[in-house]
Amino acid sequence: MVSSGGSLDAVIEGVNSSLDKLNLWLGGRNLSINVQKSSAVVFTKHLRPPPHPDISLNFLPIPWKHQIKYLGVTFQQKLKWDAHIDLMCSRAISQCKIIKSLCKPSWGSHPSILLNVYKGLVRPYLDFGGILYGRCSRASLSKLDRVQFAALRSALGLMRSTPTSVILAESGELPLKFRRLWLSFKFVSKLIRLSSHPLSEILRYPEFLDGLWFNGTVPGYVQAFKLLKDKSNDIWRAPCLPFFLSDYRNRSGRVYHLISDLQKGSALNQQKLLCLLSERFQGFTELYTDASRVSQPESVGYGVWIPSSRTRICGKLPDHWSIFSAEMFAVNRSINWILEKNIHRSVIISDSQSVISKLGSGSINANSDIFTVSSIILLDRARSMGFQVSLLWVPSHSNILNNDIADELANRGRQLLGRSGLKGDPRDFWPAYIAEIWGIWDDEYFNIGLTKGKIYAAFVRPSKYRVKPWFRNRSTSRKSITSLTRLRSGHCSIPDHLARIGVVDSPLCSCGEVGNMMHLFLSCDGNRYNVEILYEGLSSLGLSLPINIYEAIFSHREEITSLLLEFLRCSNLHV
Repeated sequence: MVSSGGSLDAVIEGVNSSLDKLNLWLGGRNLSINVQKSSAVVFTKHLRPPPHPDISLNFLPIPWKHQIKYLGVTFQQKLKWDAHIDLMCSRAISQCKIIKSLCKPSWGSHPSILLNVYKGLVRPYLDFGGILYGRCSRASLSKLDRVQFAALRSALGLMRSTPTSVILAESGELPLKFRRLWLSFKFVSKLIRLSSHPLSEILRYPEFLDGLWFNGTVPGYVQAFKLLKDKSNDIWRAPCLPFFLSDYRNRSGRVYHLISDLQKGSALNQQKLLCLLSERFQGFTELYTDASRVSQPESVGYGVWIPSSRTRICGKLPDHWSIFSAEMFAVNRSINWILEKNIHRSVIISDSQSVISKLGSGSINANSDIFTVSSIILLDRARSMGFQVSLLWVPSHSNILNNDIADELANRGRQLLGRSGLKGDPRDFWPAYIAEIWGIWDDEYFNIGLTKGKIYAAFVRPSKYRVKPWFRNRSTSRKSITSLTRLRSGHCSIPDHLARIGVVDSPLCSCGEVGNMMHLFLSCDGNRYNVEILYEGLSSLGLSLPINIYEAIFSHREEITSLLLEFLRCSNLHV
């Protein structure tokens, strides 16, 4: 129960009145509230809350607390987040022990597996409640960052001296501050679909709330509302989710669909498709659908081609729509045409396998967008009217004449002037926003690289690894990957670096020269035989002369990395 107001006495009086009514309602149903398990807290920015009367239930006072836990989130009296963050850090650290028990730098599980362990066991605690953090000190947030860095460092086998920007770039992870923004954007974009959601009304004008966080962090969900405020007109909104527009009791289930075995680019596809249509869909009206999307400048369109009636349908769609949404809309438009023209037997032919499979399964859930739900409703309506609508997938741009015509119509629709007024799914905004977040992190990483991890920053940009780390598909041992990762970071067990961090007194190699990376790999007289073999091998693989060892270290060519690992083994170098 939550109550607010300008006078604490008036608020408590209102709460007591509501509790009395609640108690009467529960008593009439032989229910009661355990006062000892209940608690009350005053949320205020005052240093010391003013004296106030008790909140009571059945003439028993409810104890006052300085903090309470609700749905796993710890709320403090002054709406700070120290207690919650400390709890999440302690739980995340306990999960980090699992990663540490599975590996050491030279043995253990593959780094890709350990990154999955991090994402499944550690990161959820670091994310939990993150979109709410407001008036939160940097010192508290840095506790979460330190846990993230420690977990990733263990998974990758990096040294403690490794710059945090390098740790994040090697693992393909975002800093937590940017991840909180991303999670907030996803949460608010889903929430904004519901016109009846109470937060939509409270945060209609989020800029009016800025004063609440004048001396601290602005919560991620408030920032997300600001970003989506101007985009709300492009989002389909209703009092309920699209899922509830469909009466599941009257749903017919799966739709007949076929994934053809035509090969992309084959010159025989036209002939094979004609044979397939004559065998499986004899007497069916064919409808070819397609969608087109380009990025620069952004534009999206759809096209529908019905050969039997020479009907051409095309149109412009909102520029931010994904190709899946555009393909789904094209199929939706085709089903509408079938119902309008009373076509009893028809087959919709599309080159989007994901759309055909989605509609063919007939399954929807709370995450289904409006046009997917609408298409399934229309397919159910067609079936109830005795119409037979089938779905067929064919590969795109594969010498199928009618499909090429639909593609041409989609391109024509994309180039139409004006702005589409259609409202779609908020998830179509996600790719652009996550790319923007990675771009911001890329710029920040570049600025960090001017002072820390200079060589690494010259070769690697984190946005390059946001899909998967460079070692994701490498089947080599953990020792090999951690050796290469340490070499890439520049923080490894070589004399020059060990002297910089105070582990040894001298930066000199056993041959008397400074033991940096270039010296150990290309000019060490004490290891001349292996150095010459490495130099000749790198030269034969096409590296430009004179060889820069960092070009080899940051190369993703397996023959080069194999050569480096063989050099380390033969030279007995343990980096």
